[in-house]
Amino acid sequence: MAPEVARMQTYDTKCDCFSFAILLWEMLSCKPAWPDYTSLQYMDRVVTENERLEVSRAWPPLTRLMIPEAWDDVPSKRPDMKRIAILLRSDLNDLTTDERILHRTRHLATRSQHSFNDDLPGVDMREGEKKEN
Repeated sequence: MAPEVARMQTYDTKCDCFSFAILLWEMLSCKPAWPDYTSLQYMDRVVTENERLEVSRAWPPLTRLMIPEAWDDVPSKRPDMKRIAILLRSDLNDLTTDERILHRTRHLATRSQHSFNDDLPGVDMREGEKKEN
């Protein structure tokens, strides 16, 4: 929850950018944000003391920069969703042209196909037909 919402102040769509960045952080880290905080602790540490989650250096570069910007305590300093989409799309484009990632993706897809075929005897999912035994 964005600080201005928690403080019951006037807010606009920039509060959604704050919340989206938290959800994105959770998806990238595969962890819940502030899992052990009570509502009171969240208010004290995140809203009042401006505590923020750590952004991993392993994440795509523009995403690493955007998340803390989206968590700015001043809503007008946060990027809007259009800007967030542009940054995420740019990182995604960079990832889809990285040969190391493409090779790994092909490798994982092939492994998944083999695994799936092993689970369904008599069916070759690559061909969409029954296998001849």
